[in-house]
Amino acid sequence: MTAAAHTHDTTRVIVCSHVVDGGLPVLQVMHEPDGEWQFLCGGTDHVSADQVRFACWTCMKEQDPSLASVNDLWLGYMVTRRTLADRWSVQPCDEVEQ
Repeated sequence: MTAAAHTHDTTRVIVCSHVVDGGLPVLQVMHEPDGEWQFLCGGTDHVSADQVRFACWTCMKEQDPSLASVNDLWLGYMVTRRTLADRWSVQPCDEVEQ
């Protein structure tokens, strides 16, 4: 396992359109093995490239301060929660069904 080793102030992250355009909460955060971050609504209907948006880490934390708690998520891991009130559950990204 490798920990994140950078600051996130201006790091570009992938965000699903349901969060950016639809106002849904972030219920899944993935820190890919290549270092890329994804902030998703937890839905399963992300099938086209037009549902991808980009934001900065700081912008996402400003929108949802609870995201600060996943700031040090290990590379290759993800966290999920059912609602904003729930705690994050951690698992390796490779355990996610594609």
